[in-house]
Amino acid sequence: LTMTENGKDTTYDFFADMEACTKDDFMTFGADGKGTEDEGATKCDPSDDQTTAGTWSFYQNETKLITTTDGDADTADIVELTESTLKLKFSEPTLQMSSNITYKRI
Repeated sequence: LTMTENGKDTTYDFFADMEACTKDDFMTFGADGKGTEDEGATKCDPSDDQTTAGTWSFYQNETKLITTTDGDADTADIVELTESTLKLKFSEPTLQMSSNITYKRI
């Protein structure tokens, strides 16, 4: 996460502070525009569903990715897209924050 305060950027590594049960979560992007969020091998709450279905699509000449899960839509800038890596940048302009997320092909 990068925040800008008083014109100065500050970077914070949220992954280091995440619970182990969250670090093993992953997403699947299907060629048909459907996707799945998966809780991974460990769940933080045993009553949570193992998977949650959603959708995804490219936007603005494949420079942005829109994902929708449980009716909530998120838009991210595509920083890198290769056969094995998807890097996204999520921004919150009103909070002057952005975060970068990297997905690896498994």
